[in-house]
Amino acid sequence: MLVVIYYFASMLKNLFNTYNDEIQREKAVLFKKANFDLLTGLYNREHFVLELNEFLNFVKREHKKLAVVFIDLDRFKEINDSLGHQSGDEVLRIIAKRLKTSVRQSDIVSRFGGDEFVILFYDIDTFEIVSILEKILNKIKEPVEIKGIKYYISASLGVSVSPNDGTDAETLIKNADTAMYKAKSAGKDRFEFYTKSMSDEANKRIKLKNSLYQAIEENEFRVFYQPQIDKNGQLCGEEALIRWQHPVNGLISPAEFLPVAIEIGLIEKIDLWVIEHSMIQYKKWLEKGYNPGKISCNVTVLQLERRDFASELKQLLQKHKFNPEFLSLEVTEESIMKDVKKSLEALNKIRDLGVCVNIDDFGTGYSSLAYLKKLPVSKIKIDRMFIKDIPNDKDDMAITKSIINLAKSLNLQVIAEGVETEQQKEFVFSNGCDCIQGYYYSPPVPAEEFEDKFLKKG
Repeated sequence: MLVVIYYFASMLKNLFNTYNDEIQREKAVLFKKANFDLLTGLYNREHFVLELNEFLNFVKREHKKLAVVFIDLDRFKEINDSLGHQSGDEVLRIIAKRLKTSVRQSDIVSRFGGDEFVILFYDIDTFEIVSILEKILNKIKEPVEIKGIKYYISASLGVSVSPNDGTDAETLIKNADTAMYKAKSAGKDRFEFYTKSMSDEANKRIKLKNSLYQAIEENEFRVFYQPQIDKNGQLCGEEALIRWQHPVNGLISPAEFLPVAIEIGLIEKIDLWVIEHSMIQYKKWLEKGYNPGKISCNVTVLQLERRDFASELKQLLQKHKFNPEFLSLEVTEESIMKDVKKSLEALNKIRDLGVCVNIDDFGTGYSSLAYLKKLPVSKIKIDRMFIKDIPNDKDDMAITKSIINLAKSLNLQVIAEGVETEQQKEFVFSNGCDCIQGYYYSPPVPAEEFEDKFLKKG
């Protein structure tokens, strides 16, 4: 009997040990899921906030400095879209390792989600923070090799420091995020420390974002038109430019709201809205017997690269029975040069519809002749930065003259933007420019005013 009892006791003990081991393993798995990001192995958002709250208690007791750094990878979406999510995940793992090797052993690195990372520095002075941030930026910029091809990536960093920028986790993270957006809008691949003015600016941007959605629903946008005039004083065309007639704040400049529209993904709707409303207005002018020349609308290269943009444009042309020869789309030189192969493919689709393509802000994007002669463009527009100091700046005069000669050698028409004085007008026309656009003749004006000033007199 004793042997049987011993045998069963031994069996129960083994079962208990096995069961206990499984419980411990399950606990370990649950702990990992609850505290770590499974892709990168870094702490996750929830665990980071717990750690930050713990360290904030130390700060209060020991009067030490604590810093939170918010990191967002620049243009990471482009990597995901072009290489696929698996390659994107590999990039995130590589960046996570680089961040870990760039900081001190005592610092806490976490992945907040997507391409966002947050770092906690405790007991650190400003000089040391700057030194580490510079190291992080340089480390991130090292080439990333995916499938045998090297890619280059950068990041924007924002920093908040306790107690000056907040004494609780939520405020410090929010302020570091605000500073990061400041770094991104200032040109990316840099860091910014939080200031009170940033918070005011961030609140303003949030209100602007919310209002933009409403602006589309409530039809608050307006199209203004700026004339393009030839050397004989005749209208050769006009550029359609969007304005926002806000019900409370009045007329808002596109320089203020278009960057936000790009950020939140509304620029595509806005671009198409401007094109369609310009077509409608143009046809009204034709029905009245006027000759408006060509109408130009601005589009972003992101819009052009969308697979269905050309088909959407074709639908608009068919819907309004609009002659494509009357329409030009303007894309900035800088955006074209970011990915010439993609841009060339997208621009050819537009040209195949019979729509003209113009290069805007020419002279700022460093086009090479080899690429320029391949692009399906009809006109180039000399950027206003080369016009504004004529005749006082001899270098700008030489550059402007060279651009006109280059365009003529490629059988392209040339428009000079930003012409404001008689001397500027005479200089560009005497050197072969086809048309000018600028305040010398008129700022952008509503359709009715444009009609009275530049169409009725014709």
